[in-house]
Amino acid sequence: MERISRYILIAVTIIIAALFIPDFYRKATEKNIRAPFATYSSVNKDFIIFRRTNTDIHWEDTKGNKYTLEEYEKLLPLTYYRQLLADGTMPDSIDGIAIDTKELQKNRVHFRFKPKQLDVPSLGMYPLFESASGRVNLSLPPDMFRIVNSGIEFMDAQTNTLNAEKSETFTKKMKDAGFVFPAKWINGNPSVRKAYDEGYFIKDSNDAIYHLKMAKGVPVIHNTAIESNKGIITVIPYEVATHEFYGFAIGKDNSFYVLSTDNYKLIKLPVENFDAKKSSLQVFGNLLYRNIIVTNRDNMHCYVTNRDYNLVNELHETWKTSEETLAGKAAEYLFPLTITMTSKYSSVINPIYKYSLLSIPFNIIVLIIYIVLLIRRKSDIKLYIPEIIIIVLTGWFGLIAIAMFPKARKMKQSMIKGFINIP
Repeated sequence: MERISRYILIAVTIIIAALFIPDFYRKATEKNIRAPFATYSSVNKDFIIFRRTNTDIHWEDTKGNKYTLEEYEKLLPLTYYRQLLADGTMPDSIDGIAIDTKELQKNRVHFRFKPKQLDVPSLGMYPLFESASGRVNLSLPPDMFRIVNSGIEFMDAQTNTLNAEKSETFTKKMKDAGFVFPAKWINGNPSVRKAYDEGYFIKDSNDAIYHLKMAKGVPVIHNTAIESNKGIITVIPYEVATHEFYGFAIGKDNSFYVLSTDNYKLIKLPVENFDAKKSSLQVFGNLLYRNIIVTNRDNMHCYVTNRDYNLVNELHETWKTSEETLAGKAAEYLFPLTITMTSKYSSVINPIYKYSLLSIPFNIIVLIIYIVLLIRRKSDIKLYIPEIIIIVLTGWFGLIAIAMFPKARKMKQSMIKGFINIP
């Protein structure tokens, strides 16, 4: 029993070492890599790139010309029109199109996607706004809805009681539209900080995607018919002032779409190098263009389209990751096992185990040191086969653990004395 307990303690120590030592090393040696940010200028028809380091901040175009903040803003009048209006430098027209500040504001789009959005935990309760209240501002409803096996249920938020009549009305309407309960996912924008509400997009048990909202208290439900031929894994609603689209959609093949309000038409964006599980994506829209930025750990891709989503220009940049630096490469040899509990790509705890085969030569060196100590103590090496295997696999992590928890006859020794008498 003592032997089993000792090996359990050794295993726990190795796991703790794999959790904290590589992480401390990374924080001590890793350089903060700031990805460049690119926008497309409607003035000089070129990308203007914002670069920031620990010692410098500047803007430049693809030809290497550098700009001050004021010059940068003048190159992007569709974005910084408020500042240019205040300075009296706003142009009257761009590309022959007269500038109307109301239209500029109306046509602004600022959408962000991160992989964490795909696995955000949900309480399973959602507010369904009144989309045709006639009021300027949205207000939270008195109830929340959830979808269960038998239908949709509306629960009063204050009394936590079921509104049976409303639930039956919505359930019947959804079933009449072909919806098969329960739902696989429910996506909406449950915020009052938007100009209007387009409700929720819901995938039913048959993988059909429906659009649900409420107008004057009456349920409005439509089968979007977008799942069958596109393999859509999620829809991300995003209300815009122009009402030109419902939001964005992601396909199984990492294709990215605009979900048009024109009969739920999917418009594929001309982007590459996008991985929904690892890439962040931003869409910046103005009166003339759509600027789409895909950022990965070691590269950035910027695509500019016109308002019909036809590609106008593109920019690609790469940089070295922390693993490609000298310190990063050294970590592959120093740390046989690395454990991380979280990932920047996920919002939930998900242990990730990484074993480096490059560490084996270093493990062998550690093993040789251990065997030399055994020989010096005139120990029977056959009795230390398990310890030898542990060190071969886990290197100096295993050596530390074995030193902390020596064999039973030495268990009462201190940690320091135990390290001196490793066997």
